[in-house]
Amino acid sequence: MTLIQFLVTFLQNPGRFLAIVILILQLTSSAGTFPLEVIPKFIQWFNPLLPMTYSVRGFKAVVSSGEMGVMWQNAGILLIYIVGAEVLTLLYFVIRYRRQYGQLHKHTVPEEV
Repeated sequence: MTLIQFLVTFLQNPGRFLAIVILILQLTSSAGTFPLEVIPKFIQWFNPLLPMTYSVRGFKAVVSSGEMGVMWQNAGILLIYIVGAEVLTLLYFVIRYRRQYGQLHKHTVPEEV
């Protein structure tokens, strides 16, 4: 969700389109439906780059073997994605605010003597 928030905030409508493309890539490359080995090689390349891979791995570990450690490891990787996308979104708004209101504050705030 935070990745989609960043893309839509930063790119508006092209970001929405890119989010749909990323969703499709995630559905095919996360190995949730089919094993990673039967997915075409050019789609396998996206597997470690997209966040859905780590949620699927965590769910599989808990459901199949009860490995909570694997789940927490994958949850930590997802947390990195969340924090990264939120930081990029915040950075976008800070830069946009400074560009939009930076000159306004220089002219309206009196300088101290």
